Amino acid sequence: MAVEEKDIKEVADALGKKFDEFKEKNDKRIEGLEAEKGKLSGQVDTLNEKLGELDELKSSLEKELAELKRPNGTGTKAASEHKTAFMQFVRKGIDTGLGELQAKALQIGTDAD
Repeated sequence: MAVEEKDIKEVADALGKKFDEFKEKNDKRIEGLEAEKGKLSGQVDTLNEKLGELDELKSSLEKELAELKRPNGTGTKAASEHKTAFMQFVRKGIDTGLGELQAKALQIGTDAD
């Protein structure tokens, strides 16, 4: 059983053709995957931006909640001033500034007389 040179060339040519077909199919598949990768990359970037915004909102909410949980966290500056003036009046009888603050609290759109 002798192997002829012609048979070897035919087998080599057949293998070469099969490899070229495989290479073509594989290149098309890789191009498709890369195109899909480009689309997904854009979506990932968009999602990352939105996640960054959500993280900022979350940290802002956490900061506000921490401020609200503190003693007198919801008190305003005016309420704090009124409290201080009232406590001075109760403790020492000094009503400096208390009258003005009470007048502001009672009036809703009328000028003081």
